[in-house]
Amino acid sequence: MSERRGETRIKPSYPVRIMRDPGLDELPHVRVLNLSEHGLAFVTDSPTRPGDRLRFDAGRVGQMLAKVIGVERLLSGDLRVSCKAIEGRFDIAQPPAQGAA
Repeated sequence: MSERRGETRIKPSYPVRIMRDPGLDELPHVRVLNLSEHGLAFVTDSPTRPGDRLRFDAGRVGQMLAKVIGVERLLSGDLRVSCKAIEGRFDIAQPPAQGAA
């Protein structure tokens, strides 16, 4: 995987909850592609625009408030969304305990 931004990225093997902020409505139908200490990328069929604020909860790995910095429509019609942290971070060196999110 390319490290063009200089941050290590991982593909999580644990659930990551994504919620709109404000409102905290959970986004359905989300597939996280990768995450780094200060951001993440995911695919969704939910309307999402640059500038939207989202909250992410990856359990022991951390929580984050982030801003959508890029949205790309895929051939499938889904959206590939890139986000950058505003507050919080993910500790990607600390995997969650087995059976925990």
